[in-house]
Amino acid sequence: MKPILLKLENFTTYKKLQEIDFSDLNFFIIQGRTGAGKTSIIDAMCYALYGKVPRYKGTSIHEHLLSKGQKRMRVYFEFSVKGKRYAVDRQYEPSKPPMVRFYEGSRLLNLKVREVEDYVSKLLGMDYETFTKVLVLPQGQFDRFLKPQRPAERREILNRLLGYDEIFERISSIIKETLKELEREKGILEAEYESLKSINQTMLEQKEKELKRKQEEFKSIRDQKERLSDELQKAIEKERLENELSQKTFQLSQLLNKHGEINQKKEKLEKAKRVIIYWPLVREYESILNQKDRIIKEKKELQHELIKYSEEIKSVQEEYEKIEEKYKKLDKMREKINHLEIKKEKLNNLESIKRKIYETNMEISKSEEELQNISNSLTDLNEKLQQQNNYLSDLEEKLKNLEGIEAKYAKAQQLKPMYDSIPKIDEYIKRIDKDIQQKEIELSEVQSKIRQLEDKLFEEYIHQIRLKLSPGDTCPVCGNKVENVYMVSLEMRTSVENVKEEIQNLRQKEHKLVELLSEKRTQKNSLIQKKEEIISYTKLDFQEFQKRYRTLEENYKTFLSLREKEKACREKLQKLKEEKSSKEVELSKLETSIKHSQRLLAQLQEEEERLLKEIGEPVIDPARSVRRLEDELKNLKEEINSIQKRYEEVSRYLKELSADFERIKVQMEGKERQEEELKERLNQLACELYPAFQEFGDLETLKSFYLPEDEIQKLDKEINNYERDMESLKRDISLLQERIAGYPKHISKEDLERKVKGLEQIMYKINEEIGFLSRELVDIKHKIQRREHIEKQLQNISRELWKYETLQRDMRSENFPEFVSRQMLQTITDRASFYLLKFSSGTYEFKLNEGDLLVIDRSSGHERSVFTLSGGETFLASLSLAFAVSDIVSHNAPLESIFIDEGFGSLDRETRESLGEFFELIKLNAGRMVGIISHLEDLAEKFDQRVLVEKHGDYSVVKVKVM
Repeated sequence: MKPILLKLENFTTYKKLQEIDFSDLNFFIIQGRTGAGKTSIIDAMCYALYGKVPRYKGTSIHEHLLSKGQKRMRVYFEFSVKGKRYAVDRQYEPSKPPMVRFYEGSRLLNLKVREVEDYVSKLLGMDYETFTKVLVLPQGQFDRFLKPQRPAERREILNRLLGYDEIFERISSIIKETLKELEREKGILEAEYESLKSINQTMLEQKEKELKRKQEEFKSIRDQKERLSDELQKAIEKERLENELSQKTFQLSQLLNKHGEINQKKEKLEKAKRVIIYWPLVREYESILNQKDRIIKEKKELQHELIKYSEEIKSVQEEYEKIEEKYKKLDKMREKINHLEIKKEKLNNLESIKRKIYETNMEISKSEEELQNISNSLTDLNEKLQQQNNYLSDLEEKLKNLEGIEAKYAKAQQLKPMYDSIPKIDEYIKRIDKDIQQKEIELSEVQSKIRQLEDKLFEEYIHQIRLKLSPGDTCPVCGNKVENVYMVSLEMRTSVENVKEEIQNLRQKEHKLVELLSEKRTQKNSLIQKKEEIISYTKLDFQEFQKRYRTLEENYKTFLSLREKEKACREKLQKLKEEKSSKEVELSKLETSIKHSQRLLAQLQEEEERLLKEIGEPVIDPARSVRRLEDELKNLKEEINSIQKRYEEVSRYLKELSADFERIKVQMEGKERQEEELKERLNQLACELYPAFQEFGDLETLKSFYLPEDEIQKLDKEINNYERDMESLKRDISLLQERIAGYPKHISKEDLERKVKGLEQIMYKINEEIGFLSRELVDIKHKIQRREHIEKQLQNISRELWKYETLQRDMRSENFPEFVSRQMLQTITDRASFYLLKFSSGTYEFKLNEGDLLVIDRSSGHERSVFTLSGGETFLASLSLAFAVSDIVSHNAPLESIFIDEGFGSLDRETRESLGEFFELIKLNAGRMVGIISHLEDLAEKFDQRVLVEKHGDYSVVKVKVM
């Protein structure tokens, strides 16, 4: 987690809105007097993320956080995790429930107040308790941890920092509760074991014999019941056959009752079969009668049409005679149209000549105006020629003043690539810095894996501490004699070896990454040196060279611009001369054109007088006269078209009416012939149907006996089915009588059913007894198995009781806490050595020797006691321990920032003055944002990044300064 922006309003001592921008901060100090509100900045971060503050516990924390006399509090905190931005906005008013909004980037997440803490815990990889331990490190405690005043103090501080005191108390409580639960469970099992002692193998064998006897008795009765069941089935079958015989006899009597009805259907079927022979002739006879009626009706309709057409032909003939007279006068009307067309053409010519006269006058006026304009243009061109000659003289003078600029610019261009490489060097330095940052992240991940594996190895060591001892040995943890020994499995041994091997591999990888980071930093220093060499070559820094080069470049551009202007000026002079010559030629052409137009105007005026004489009447507006003639021509043409069109329509319609009249007459004759043909066919059919009329009477009676083919088949099938059913029933009755005669006459179904039922009741009773005995047998077996299982459980509980009693003794004797502290001290020392190597540029590292903390000076190879360290060295050593504890407690969570609280109060002023170089080492190697919290003003001067907290009466303000 890396802070970006913190906004406070009415939070503790910050009554007015305060903003702290961390985006430009990396290694900085939060400085202010005691009570100014430095720690409140850290409290605000904790409150924003988790809604809680370490200093205030309970449900009424807002009473302590809300500034006195204020009604609304707000904390806005923007931060990043692994480069991804997040923000949380908390607001509180006493009369309302707390409000919180959580943003991922710019997207608002739908989280309730209680869900935000869980989300933040997962995001940061640590809960509230862990976060508050690793965010702010109490540097003073690490000083005492490094140089304890008494031997036990180091362990006490370590347990307090890691929270082990509480853990050991919880372990003791768990051991006590577990012992209590094991003893309770043992008592329950012993009581149950006493209740199962009476159950033995003899009781099991007796029950098995009794069960076998009952099963044999059940089998005997079952065989007797099966014999009676066979006899009962025969009695049931005889009764079924007798019922079937009675049913068949009843069906036969019903069929005999239908005998008369069947005879009538036979007679109906015979008549229908005789009628169907004549049926095609009957249908044709009826069809012809219908056709005859239809033809008579159609004849009447045709007669009516003939009368209608005759009247219409007479009316159209009269109209044809009238239109024919008008049609004969069309030639005279066409002659009039020709005369008007000639007059129209002359008027159009007159209008065209008048228009040309007007256009010629306009063209003459325009040419005269253009002639004047060209004369004026020639005057202007002479003036411009004089101006350009003067301008060219000025340009030639300026170019003379800039002689030699080309050589100077060429020399500067040779030097420019060297200076242009400086930004590229700076960019490459940035890329190297980025690579260093990535490798530091990778190194952090490797170190995280090492810590996880060390934790796992530590757990294995605790588990195996007693497994590797022999009976009678003294336990190094509790000091007691070992009684029982448990075997170490091959899988457990292999797991420990694999973890050790993996830690070794990761250590090698860590070493390689540290070397690679050193190489990258060497490359960076080489590039910085190259940049300095370039600047020393010309004795000008990058900015000064760029300034002089830009001035020279501007002069050179001015020189090129003047040369271009000189060239353009000469070209323009040439163009002006050419334009003047062109204008003079154009002036001559215009004068010739005006004379030609004047001659054309005289010719047009003569042609106008000639046309007026031919027309023979005064014409004021030729166009209006033409339109009047066009209207008259249009009316004449429309009248001619109308007469001709109507004449053609009437002629065509008269022909169509005559044709339709003749067609209807032909149809009428055809209908009369069809009627005669139908009469003749009706007579023939009457002769052919005569025998049928003799047998059945008239046509309607004959039709009444007709049946369709499917009905005839249906009726025939019904009669055949009746006769077949009669034969089938007689045959079935005979067979049933023979089968019944084969059964004994005196079989009582009721007696047999009663006997079978009695045997079934006896079988049911015996079966219940067998089931009861089986359940008793299963219960006895289960109790015997349960007794054996309890014996094993009691043995296991006894072993567990021994283990937990031993652990309880270990915890009381402080041996186990001491062992855990030694293991964690080794882990912290290893981790702190990594940071001390980084902070001291590879000069110092830690070593743990029989519980005593030493410092190895790698430059001399000597080991030193931590009590011999100088003030600055002590600060680096204690800071390395603080970073190591932070890593272990956070379990490698993405904690990209850390705050060190009041770690310099114990240092004298002279020592604090020498901390500047150590701060530089920390800034370069910490690999995270580091904030120092202090009230010392002289210490703040060592930092170029400062967060200053100032107290003004009852409120505080924050200022961020970046030098």
